[in-house]
Amino acid sequence: MQRSFSSYKEGDLAILELPFTDLIGKKLRPVLILSSEELNHISADLIVAKISSSQQLPDFELK
Repeated sequence: MQRSFSSYKEGDLAILELPFTDLIGKKLRPVLILSSEELNHISADLIVAKISSSQQLPDFELK
């Protein structure tokens, strides 16, 4: 059973099915929910940040 977006809160961690950049496949990935609970109640979209251990953009290092 898939969880509805309205049950997510900003700051929640979740496992969601994310598409590959070529949109051919998809995979379960951990994400951090960024959108507010209020937005999640009224929108069909969910704003998330993918959590990854790989360093893909070293020029944009966060400190």
